[in-house]
Amino acid sequence: MMMNMNSKFLLFVVLVLSISLVPSCVGQDFIAEFKGKVDGRVRFYFHPDEDNLMDIVVDIRDGLEPGIGHPFHVHEFNVKIPGNCSSAGPHLDPTLVGKVPPGQTYKCDPTQLDKCEVGDLSGKYGPLIPNGDGIVQTIYHDHSLKPNGDYGIAGRSVVVHLPDVNRTRLDCADIISLHNQRRRLNRLSRY
Repeated sequence: MMMNMNSKFLLFVVLVLSISLVPSCVGQDFIAEFKGKVDGRVRFYFHPDEDNLMDIVVDIRDGLEPGIGHPFHVHEFNVKIPGNCSSAGPHLDPTLVGKVPPGQTYKCDPTQLDKCEVGDLSGKYGPLIPNGDGIVQTIYHDHSLKPNGDYGIAGRSVVVHLPDVNRTRLDCADIISLHNQRRRLNRLSRY
């Protein structure tokens, strides 16, 4: 069946409109899975219909010292070198870059979240404190993290630190989109 030029144009317009009307945040669920010194995951669920709320669900099963607070953050980059958490770069910090005066150190104030680094999860919500069995299961609700862009978690990582003075990086995990992961697995399952 041959389509005339008007029909082809109309079909094109319908396709463009249907694609552009799909919310950009559909399928914007992410996960960081720890498989090294820490065993567990951090999942991120974005709710654009709830004032751009990001739920952060922490489920750590092993690798953290019970009763001791471990700082954790979203870091700027994916882990470039497997097992080398320093390759994740600094904390995600699009709002405070260059705003800490010389001679002063950054400290998050949970009562003034606009003064906290966007990726400073333990500064905003407290460190991860495992129970007597070494398990942490908790959820946080964040309004500053987004799926993409300057405040986005896509292409970044989560780093869990030791509670020492140097904030030594204990373990790290890339944040990956579950939507993209499912799509990739569906493509692979066809073969």
